[in-house]
Amino acid sequence: MNGAAGNVAGGLTADVRAGKDGSALAWDAGTNALTGGLGNAQNLVEDEKTAKGE
Repeated sequence: MNGAAGNVAGGLTADVRAGKDGSALAWDAGTNALTGGLGNAQNLVEDEKTAKGE
């Protein structure tokens, strides 16, 4: 969850600074949440493998 939240916060900060409009902000927030969530899932899988000694 932290990766998704961090991606959204960082992306929104960059978008606001760049002066993007509301639709771009919403699209980017969704994309950042998805990619952050995927990163979280990958980390979870790797952590489980490490815990099992794989």
